[in-house]
Amino acid sequence: MKSTKIESSQEFGQFLRQMPELMANKHIERLLNEIFETENNLAQWKISYNQQVEYFNTLLHQFPISIIAKIIRLKDLEFYKEHSLTDFTDEMLGL
Repeated sequence: MKSTKIESSQEFGQFLRQMPELMANKHIERLLNEIFETENNLAQWKISYNQQVEYFNTLLHQFPISIIAKIIRLKDLEFYKEHSLTDFTDEMLGL
């Protein structure tokens, strides 16, 4: 059997559809739901982080904070960006 790395709940769900006996298992179903919920939480935290970075960066350029920021050499924070290591195939995009 070929070994593959599963990186998302979507990929895990596709894997389980190929094995109906696993899909019927309540523990596997619960695990899939937990993974899905965790992915959703991570997405929300990333959005929240980027909103806070935007707020901080905006304040950093407003008077009088901008003067203090220059004195203590504060710089803009970087937004969170996902770095994709793989190219998306038509199959992955459902095309």
